[in-house]
Amino acid sequence: MSTNSSVIDMERIRDAADGDAEFLKELIAVYLDDASAKLVELNEAIEKKDSTHLGRTAHQLKGSSANMGAVGVSKYAKELEVLGRSNDVSSAAALLPGLMAEFALVKNELQTLKM
Repeated sequence: MSTNSSVIDMERIRDAADGDAEFLKELIAVYLDDASAKLVELNEAIEKKDSTHLGRTAHQLKGSSANMGAVGVSKYAKELEVLGRSNDVSSAAALLPGLMAEFALVKNELQTLKM
């Protein structure tokens, strides 16, 4: 990360937008909508003990978060992906609060950038 207090790798997100401020705003909006939906899906997969859906959804969230520089969210998603692929849904529930807290920080920081 570019600063100790940042939950976003700013260099990565600026690279993704290629210096285009309007495109950056669009990227942020799309990511926040998509990631919010993925968090709901992850919660549902855990509740339904659906390891296949958990692994697939976590994989998608991991990639989009990495692309947006949301390193912490990507890390949590990777852990959930591994659990989903190993059919260990019971352990996944323990990671969800941390993932949600990290996403809240990311969302707050990205919304500040979007303005």
